[in-house]
Amino acid sequence: MPDYGEIALLEVMQKFRQAYPDIILDLDYSYDLVDFSKDPVDIAIRAGFVSEDRVIAKHLSRSEFKLVASAKLLASLQKQFSTHSLSLANIESAPTFQVKAQSGLVSWWVFESDEWRKINVTPKLISNNGKTLLQACLAHEGITLFPEWWVKQHLLSGELVEVPTDLPISSVSRTELDMFILYSQAKYQIPKIKHCVDFIMEHLKED
Repeated sequence: MPDYGEIALLEVMQKFRQAYPDIILDLDYSYDLVDFSKDPVDIAIRAGFVSEDRVIAKHLSRSEFKLVASAKLLASLQKQFSTHSLSLANIESAPTFQVKAQSGLVSWWVFESDEWRKINVTPKLISNNGKTLLQACLAHEGITLFPEWWVKQHLLSGELVEVPTDLPISSVSRTELDMFILYSQAKYQIPKIKHCVDFIMEHLKED
């Protein structure tokens, strides 16, 4: 994914180029799913469940989804709704931002009565670009869901805060997002590809 490539992978690949300057990288950031049987791809990094046959998938990381806002907007919403922890009804009426994927809008989910179900939000902004949503969030315009790796530095700096809620809210029907590195066993025998796979796994797992 473009966002993951720019935020989580960019520094790792810079280190890889320094360690292996003779290996030429061709990096493609896209929401499109590659087909290893057709596309000229050696390695892919993918979010979520991996079901592709004849491809090795190694787990890289797991990240919780965070419902975030600027501290200024959160204080305003808490005052508006007269509560510290926002209810489902509060969230559904609050200004929200929604991600648009190839398949359409990415739904919001709530865990209630031992099951996940979709919730209705009326987005103030829709985009397939995470930076656009992040900038709007930093500008106090609304609340949105991000995997933790996306907003970790902004939460540490205090630019964003986690929105307290009565019930768990997520962008998928679970609380966490898994990242995998994919490659074929045959290509893993090629030294430069093996070095790259091993390097990414080592450094992303460290992070």
